[in-house]
Amino acid sequence: MSCKRICAFSEGRIDNLDNLMVHSVPQNEFVSSRLTGKLEQQMRDAFTLSTGAMPSWCHDLISSCPFLFGFEVRCKYFRQAAFGPRNVQLNAISRSNSGASNDRQTTSGGLPRKKILVLCDQILDSATRMDLHACHKRLLEVEYSEEVGTGLGPTLEFYTLVSHEFQKPDPGMWREDHSSFITSITLPTESVILRNGFGLFIRPCSPKSDSYSGIQFPQVLKKFVLLGQIVAKAIQNGRVLDIPFSKAFYKLTLGQDLCFRGTSIEDLCLDFTLPGYPDYVLSSKCNHKVVNLDNLEDYVELVVDATIHSGIARQVEAFKSGFNQFNELLEHIKFDHGYTASSPPIINLLEIIQDFEYAQRQAFLQFVTGAPRLPPGGLASLNPKLTIVRKHSSNCADTELPGAMTCANYLKLPPKEKMKEKLLYAITEGQGSFHLS
Repeated sequence: MSCKRICAFSEGRIDNLDNLMVHSVPQNEFVSSRLTGKLEQQMRDAFTLSTGAMPSWCHDLISSCPFLFGFEVRCKYFRQAAFGPRNVQLNAISRSNSGASNDRQTTSGGLPRKKILVLCDQILDSATRMDLHACHKRLLEVEYSEEVGTGLGPTLEFYTLVSHEFQKPDPGMWREDHSSFITSITLPTESVILRNGFGLFIRPCSPKSDSYSGIQFPQVLKKFVLLGQIVAKAIQNGRVLDIPFSKAFYKLTLGQDLCFRGTSIEDLCLDFTLPGYPDYVLSSKCNHKVVNLDNLEDYVELVVDATIHSGIARQVEAFKSGFNQFNELLEHIKFDHGYTASSPPIINLLEIIQDFEYAQRQAFLQFVTGAPRLPPGGLASLNPKLTIVRKHSSNCADTELPGAMTCANYLKLPPKEKMKEKLLYAITEGQGSFHLS
């Protein structure tokens, strides 16, 4: 048996080795009981967890050889790495207590709850109006309008309902080719949702266009931001979302590359539009009208680019920004002297910063910290920690500007309606000056 044939088999280009039958091995045969026990022992070590001194082999083996560990252990490690051991413990206690329906906070051992009111016939609108930043470290609990009772049941139902809302064809978020439409029996009104045997993948949109099929693309991006926030909240609270993403979507979200095995393509009378989406023009060059042998390579590259790069890049970034906004930003900012994470001026400020262009973000960092870039490790490595406090208005409240103390990474923010205008003025005109503080 030649080495070339073995390599071709390992790459999936052939499915047999000279009639040698290859039988699949059950997944649990690869699980190492010793390594699993050792990892569980490390995760039970309170001192190691509290100091963040987990041995490097834990992360290295989980990342490179996850099949060596059972699914439950991998989930536990993920939750500890993502949210910390304290939150994992509190979440477990809160989930065990969440069957009871009451208006009080959970017992002293559990996470505090954030109760939200949801309209049954406006599930997505209710999710949009949720202040997810305010309930960042709280257990979300849903109460439906004109219905009695709260707790685990209504909360799980909400996550299912909002999952199905995102799978409707109307928002234009997902590819519909090779998909089937089924009727959702959980939504208040009979609606169809998308189902695909390979999972949902993002519908491409030309970078040169802001709309397709009558759908405004900025609205699609907002839905991906909201979806990212809800997925993050569901993971944090240990809830299940009934929304089957494709493996390709997960890989793109994690920043992994997608590749396709080479295939032989005949003359299929194709034009330079994205298959399944005739309104998506791949190229307007004069020699890019009909696909032929001369421009076949260009066509394949353009289709791949539109499908997994330029056509969906903005949607992926919107989803990731929503996910990362929720999980990272508030963890590394301190609020004091009249402000909390749920204060309206704080929510407004975070939204403004997210909308800033690259140069404006640099100017903001320069204004607050004295440097246009964050240290290695990002906001988490900033020392002292970024602190935002309320700046009490003077007699000239209308002209009050934000102030900063760069030596302490301290931002003094007045509660103003025209915050973006005043903030841009301060970070632009206040560079190199100590008179605004």
